[in-house]
Amino acid sequence: MKTEVKITFEDFDCFELKKFCDRLEAFANVEHDYVDGSLVLALNAGFGSGKTTFIEMWRNSLLSRREKGEFVPMPVVLNAWESDHCGEPLLAVLAGLVEAIENWKGEGTPNKSKFKKAAKEVGWFSTGLANEFVAKWTGLNSVKAEEYAAKKTGESKLPTPDFIEMYQQRINALQDLKSELRTAFGGRNPKVLVFVDELDRCRPDYAVSYLETIKHVFDIEGMVFLLAVDYDQLKGSAQALYGVHLQFEEYFRKFCHRTFLLPDMTEDSYRRLAGKYVHKYLEVEGKRITRFDLSSQIEKQVINVASALRLRPRQIQDVFRIMGHTMQTLDETKNGKVVWGYAIGCILLSCFRVGRSETFHLYRKKKDGMKDLCLEVLALMGRKDAEWWIQVVIQGSITHETSKEFLADLLVELGYSDGGPDSVNGFLRGFSNAFNHNENQLLRIANAIEDAQAL
Repeated sequence: MKTEVKITFEDFDCFELKKFCDRLEAFANVEHDYVDGSLVLALNAGFGSGKTTFIEMWRNSLLSRREKGEFVPMPVVLNAWESDHCGEPLLAVLAGLVEAIENWKGEGTPNKSKFKKAAKEVGWFSTGLANEFVAKWTGLNSVKAEEYAAKKTGESKLPTPDFIEMYQQRINALQDLKSELRTAFGGRNPKVLVFVDELDRCRPDYAVSYLETIKHVFDIEGMVFLLAVDYDQLKGSAQALYGVHLQFEEYFRKFCHRTFLLPDMTEDSYRRLAGKYVHKYLEVEGKRITRFDLSSQIEKQVINVASALRLRPRQIQDVFRIMGHTMQTLDETKNGKVVWGYAIGCILLSCFRVGRSETFHLYRKKKDGMKDLCLEVLALMGRKDAEWWIQVVIQGSITHETSKEFLADLLVELGYSDGGPDSVNGFLRGFSNAFNHNENQLLRIANAIEDAQAL
């Protein structure tokens, strides 16, 4: 059985987010006093930026502190995308709260039976089962449905339902639920912190319905919601439902009191993450024969390119997966490590395969793709930092048919020379041992990367 790894700030915080978490938690504890009902915050970052990991670390921190007797909110983590197919966000939130009560840590455990009863009553109005009962005029909850079915067995005609009564009973059930929510989670101090993750991945109608549900049903003092979203994606969902002219900023303000940005990765963050993935994807020699010479240079060069491309954590993870796959497919018949140029070329092209796929594919398919790649590297890194990588690209891409005149003109265009065939030799000095032969070895690496993705 696979052991579940608990993700904590102490062991997994590659981005030094603990301080940000402390500030955000302190803000919620104070800001809660200045809003009516529940406090709703949004954490904005793109896909693959580490929002889910941050939530998991914060959740485990809260649980650990509650177990030690500290009064902090009980965390509840909901994945909106996982419940999208169910079509009813109200039930998804209620199910998460019921589970939280059953696994409550520390003091102040709500009355589980009363809360579950209120949740169940509302649930009958929200599920397909309840709709089926209504369609057959069988009643409004499970008890009435059973009684009605027993009385009507054998009857050929069912009476017309009282829709006004049905509506009123739904309102009453919702009021009872909100009363139980106040009893279970209400108070001057935040008692529960509900994390809603992956909301931006949901169908537009479901995402909007989720926001409406939080606003109208769970607007309870003592509850705090944190929505982990990609703001632009959520905006697209809302406009897909209401039209492109929707003023989303004002619309979102109805549901959310404050939006925060997940801090950007720093150079130290890239370094820690790269070091972690070197160990995870490239050092497992018992399972994968990796042709890399695993030195600090690998981490350094990955950081150099990944930071220039502004790759997100999930993208960096994909880069290391690609490198691990590619280095075992370049030449599976030989032992030992590859020539250093192959390793560096694999780093560069793997990063571009993930972060600039269009440039990567142009390099593979276009006759003068070397030029496009050099120009992209220059634009990303600036003239000084790009020079070393451009030397790698040129040395790895030239063939016996590549003329010195073409290369000299390219160096002039890139700003590294005033012209002349002799400038090429000076520019590439020290890189003659980077690759085995002048036969576009970098293209071979690019094709191996693409082949590895097709396995």
